[in-house]
Amino acid sequence: MSTTKYKLNRQIFFNWYFKQPKEQISTFLSSYLLGLVHKDVAFSLHDVLVSIDKIPTSLLTGYSGSRTMIKTDKVELV
Repeated sequence: MSTTKYKLNRQIFFNWYFKQPKEQISTFLSSYLLGLVHKDVAFSLHDVLVSIDKIPTSLLTGYSGSRTMIKTDKVELV
């Protein structure tokens, strides 16, 4: 079974994500920063993407469906 992966521009996602409520961003970052004493912090934009459940379909390149939100497991950063 093939699952369609919609294209999401990295810069568009970055700009959208960092306009979200500070609490959402803090929740993501806190797990990394709490371990900073023991190891270097490293995460990618993909890590940010998979940390959230859904994104608006308006961010997707070439999306023509009727949904307004889509699960991030159906999205590929390009």
